[in-house]
Amino acid sequence: TAPTGTSSAVRPDIYVVRLAARYPILDNLDVGFSLPLITTKTSSRYVAQVLQGQNEVGRFVNQGVNTPEVEGNELFDNPLDQIDFPGGFREGTNFDVGNLVIDTKVGIPLPSDSFALGGRLELRLPTGREDRFTGTDTTGIRMFLLASYQQEYFGAYFSGGYEQDFSTNQLSNGVVSASVTASPWERIMFEAGVNANFYV
Repeated sequence: TAPTGTSSAVRPDIYVVRLAARYPILDNLDVGFSLPLITTKTSSRYVAQVLQGQNEVGRFVNQGVNTPEVEGNELFDNPLDQIDFPGGFREGTNFDVGNLVIDTKVGIPLPSDSFALGGRLELRLPTGREDRFTGTDTTGIRMFLLASYQQEYFGAYFSGGYEQDFSTNQLSNGVVSASVTASPWERIMFEAGVNANFYV
């Protein structure tokens, strides 16, 4: 007997609230932290199959759950959190914190108020958990170059740098982000941008 299973229509619902704060030390130097609070709920229809011998295994591979010879089918139509799989998938827990990030940012004085240059250093601590899909289990450090152009109604922002993950002891990621903003009314800003990670 060869037990196997198939899962379909998986639906993950992920909600993230970010707890963050900043404190200015000098006119061009501040420090801050960011901690994601993550709620995850994954639902799926899971069909457990019990196949009697290698021939039925082969037919199941070719035809899936419609194989007529499959015996002992059992349908679980519950969230995966609530199904007692061997090993305990997520063990019924759907709330965790992500990786805590502590950072400092410094600005470079420029003669123009429209342009700004600076740098940011981030320390990522392993408060997230890979087995719960909320972060990494390792410590890392990221270094960024920051640049921006801001007018009364429009702005453009860019950052780029590298991340060192101490579990691999190498520069593991290139990190780039860029965005444009529009502020047609006071206290309201619209932003569109892209973030990209480049893995070695």
